[in-house]
Amino acid sequence: MNLLYSSDSDCDWLNYTLCDDGGMMPDETGGSLVLRADDGFDPDTGWFFVIESDATLSYPAGARPVPLAATKYDRVTGRVFDAAVDADRIYLGGDFSRLGPLTGPGAAVHMDSGRLAGAVPYIDGPSVFAVAADGEGGFYIGGRFESVGGVPRRNLARIDAQGRVDRGWRANTDEAVTGIAVHEDRVFVSGLFGNLSRDGDSFEREGLALVSAVDGAVDPDWNPGSEGTVWTLATDGERVYVGGSFASVGGDSGVALAALDAQTGELIPDWGETPDNVVVTVHVADGVVYVGGYFETLGGEAANGVMALNPETGERLWDHNPAVDGLVMAVSADGERLYLGGDFESVGGLTRDNLAAVDRNTGAVVAGWETSADGAVWGVGVHGGWLYAAGNFRQAGGVERELLAAFDLTDGELNADWNPGASGHFTAGTMAFSGDVGFFGGRLQEITGHDRRYLAALDRETGQVLEDWRADQPTHLSRLLLDEGTLYASGDFPFEAGEPDWGYLTALNAETGEKSPSWDPPEIVGRTVRALAVDDERLYFGGRLSEVDGEARHNIAAVNRYNGALVSGWAPNVSSQVSAIAKKGDRLYIGGRFREVNEEDKLRLAALHRVSGELDKSFEFNAASNVSVLGLFGDSLLIGGQFRSINEVERERLAIIDLEENSLLEMGEIGVSDAVSSIAFDGSRLIVSGAFQQSGDTPRRRLAAFDLDSKTLISDWQPETDLVATLLSPIDGKLFISGSFQEVTGSSDDRHRPRLGFAVLDLESGDVAR
Repeated sequence: MNLLYSSDSDCDWLNYTLCDDGGMMPDETGGSLVLRADDGFDPDTGWFFVIESDATLSYPAGARPVPLAATKYDRVTGRVFDAAVDADRIYLGGDFSRLGPLTGPGAAVHMDSGRLAGAVPYIDGPSVFAVAADGEGGFYIGGRFESVGGVPRRNLARIDAQGRVDRGWRANTDEAVTGIAVHEDRVFVSGLFGNLSRDGDSFEREGLALVSAVDGAVDPDWNPGSEGTVWTLATDGERVYVGGSFASVGGDSGVALAALDAQTGELIPDWGETPDNVVVTVHVADGVVYVGGYFETLGGEAANGVMALNPETGERLWDHNPAVDGLVMAVSADGERLYLGGDFESVGGLTRDNLAAVDRNTGAVVAGWETSADGAVWGVGVHGGWLYAAGNFRQAGGVERELLAAFDLTDGELNADWNPGASGHFTAGTMAFSGDVGFFGGRLQEITGHDRRYLAALDRETGQVLEDWRADQPTHLSRLLLDEGTLYASGDFPFEAGEPDWGYLTALNAETGEKSPSWDPPEIVGRTVRALAVDDERLYFGGRLSEVDGEARHNIAAVNRYNGALVSGWAPNVSSQVSAIAKKGDRLYIGGRFREVNEEDKLRLAALHRVSGELDKSFEFNAASNVSVLGLFGDSLLIGGQFRSINEVERERLAIIDLEENSLLEMGEIGVSDAVSSIAFDGSRLIVSGAFQQSGDTPRRRLAAFDLDSKTLISDWQPETDLVATLLSPIDGKLFISGSFQEVTGSSDDRHRPRLGFAVLDLESGDVAR
């Protein structure tokens, strides 16, 4: 069979060579394929494939080589501080809790496997607040975003069953969309907007609008209007039920819940009872309207958090008060039960932590359905015999679950096999289902990743996180060093008031991730361990430390590389932090923030005799400000940091010392405008990263490359990041970079590609590779 491919979602596959990036992989035999930027597959483009067999074409399928994101708990961006490589693996260490595909705030997931579905277009924006199935295997999404899959779409879009953005469906809003309800060929939307626009035409719509399910055209007559925020809506085809914190809707004031005529948009008078607070969710099922929110009463009668209403009159159907002790943010009906998600501790007097089931006919809590989430649940939905929950939890049913979980509809038991996970916030969690695919949205950046605490291993060939290699660490890691099958990792524990600062140093079997059996970790009193070096017998480490295994050590120490035992007698006295160590021959070169070594004046640079730890007084170089990185290039020592001079000779954050001649070398054009945090070598090229904005008069935003032979800036190597880049690690023709950035631009394009704290560049060209 032949595999046809193109980046054009509407490709005419009989003429695939005329499509964008069209091509063919002949005589494929099946199995899996790895898409690589090296082979022309842009890492930020959705790709579509068709199998040609016996002159017959299959239905198109979508895929995207999704970049890896490092994230941490409920923060958007994690950090990768260091990387190491062996023949089979790439090891990453830093301050992260998950590694996973960078999806943006929403993505489609296969419900059986928990893996991403289709081409997974990246949603460029902070939030997806609303999602609804389109009836054809795709989804309408709403929220706060600027584009989807690179196609301009402001706050509202349609994604088809293959993950393609529907270019023919266009409806943009000037502010966030908070709710979507679909009925046949109509799509009702709610939100914070005041205008909708399409193809240059603008339509004033205050918080509510009706658009075509076919092309997004705005209905010219349906315009009820609202004053305030409409948070949610649902429809049964005859009426549209809206809830929120609005002061008026359809001309009626003083309501937070209303019903509109689905055909005309006119307010249905005398419908329902007024809640005393905000309505957050509305759900229609089997001829009943369910509402949930912050309210405690409806029409002056107790109705804590949730109530069932008659769809025609809005009158309450439950005589019973469910007595939810808190907020109901989501409801979903199935069979005889209504499932609740929110921020509450009890329902009907029974303990229920953020999840519960009540009887649909009476509102009474179901005693036999019991589970829990340790954080608020913002979204629930029933699909395929399971209740799915999305929220700000880390545990569900007493088991670790990151923001997503599934429960048995009968008894609430956790589905142990479904654990896609996510990172970010589900503070407006939403979900919808179509066939075997679910779309989950919120304030997210990554879905279906891997829990990895501070350390992870990737397959060197594919770049995928290795599922069977897990070596979670107790604290974030600042440095990795791989030598002879042992992976050394260092870091520090977070500061706690009243407690000493503790550094961290461990040794792992690189193949398995298990702690080396002979390693007894040294007890390090100090703020951080930031530098590592190793020789045949010793592991040297530097940072801000004062004591190791009960003995005084001043910011640098050495232990036995095999068992972690402190090397007694090796105790240089360095006055402040050691940030970098470089080993050459019988010398250790150190850089940092210090001003003295062994009571001799040494401004931020020094050389030590490796065996004795004594100061090499012949190495007489002083930096005017902090040194953060050292690198060896032949017989030269390269220095990077914040300094602007060495030995009072001008040097712009970079300098080179000839170790044979013990002299400072001329730098030519080598230098940058602000701090250097990392350096890497590629042949005779020097690559640097940091906080700088230019080199000389040439713009270079946080990344730059220089030719060490000619001492010139390499003009055609000019990738950039939007915030600081702190790590450079060249591996297999690629350059791994990390930092606090959220966007990366390659050398040969102007496209700002979303990357959260971690990216891969082509080492030669500087283009984004992964």
